Amino acid sequence: MKVTTVGKVPINRVFEIVLQSLADDYQENTGEVLEPHERTAGLSYVKRFGDKNQHTVGVKVLNLEQPNLYKVHFQSNRGDEFITYEFQALSEEETQVSYAYDFVARDWFGKANHFLMSKLLTKSMERQFDAQLQALIRHAQEKQE
Repeated sequence: MKVTTVGKVPINRVFEIVLQSLADDYQENTGEVLEPHERTAGLSYVKRFGDKNQHTVGVKVLNLEQPNLYKVHFQSNRGDEFITYEFQALSEEETQVSYAYDFVARDWFGKANHFLMSKLLTKSMERQFDAQLQALIRHAQEKQE
């Protein structure tokens, strides 16, 4: 599933917000500072979440082409999630941002469940993804001011 929107923000500013989010998540989960030169494709770490950090997911940056592409892979016992952000400068102050989400389940039950839920919740997921993009753009605009 892919959602695209346009925001009044320079491409480098919105891409930097995504990179800062990666660095913050990395530090929160590893306790180490992620230096700018370490923000590259191939970077991987384990993310912990849940009420007591009882769940884990492997995170691997698949593509990072500044300022146009960021793709990350989340791997867990449920399956593989792929999130892709694509950025295209429309002008110096306007950027088209796309967010794509793909999920590959590990077993037959997971595949059937994902198929059914994606059919039922497509519009809801599109609204959620669009809201995420709008929040990203607003955050980049606030940091710009």
